Amino acid sequence: MATLALKPVVLVPTDMSDPSLPAVTYAADLTRRVGGTMILFHVISPKEVEEAVADGVYVDKLIDNLRAELLWWFATFVPLEIREKISVQTMAAIGHPEQEILAAAESIRAGMIVMATHGRTGLQRALLGSVAEAVVRQARCPVLTIRTLGVEAVPVGRGEAAKGGVASTTEGLR
Repeated sequence: MATLALKPVVLVPTDMSDPSLPAVTYAADLTRRVGGTMILFHVISPKEVEEAVADGVYVDKLIDNLRAELLWWFATFVPLEIREKISVQTMAAIGHPEQEILAAAESIRAGMIVMATHGRTGLQRALLGSVAEAVVRQARCPVLTIRTLGVEAVPVGRGEAAKGGVASTTEGLR
């Protein structure tokens, strides 16, 4: 009897900053090569939620807008040849990044987490902590961290994001 092979799920936490782009690009290429699904994931801080609610934005609308922004960012900055033919989904959560990343990895049964690390050392690391370090120590699946310093995101080409076909948060980008 044949067994069904599940496609690997790669969880990719991102703050959509310039330094996170190399990790997202690498994760997209990896996902394409293994025929899996990539989940772009962003954590919204409780303070951001408070500010949005104070401005009259409902929490569900905030999350919907963020998920759309994740797809736009992905289609704008990740080259088409890397992002084409992969299944991309988005997720967002409210809370503290390390806790929410670990909870998301468990809930979607991620086969791997790929994330950027800002490479802080010394006093900065002691004061700010390291989300990547906490995830590496506590995750139940493999975690690939990509150290990025001095990276600046550049759009991949005029109109290329539109050609990417960002139609929904659950359809693959072509």
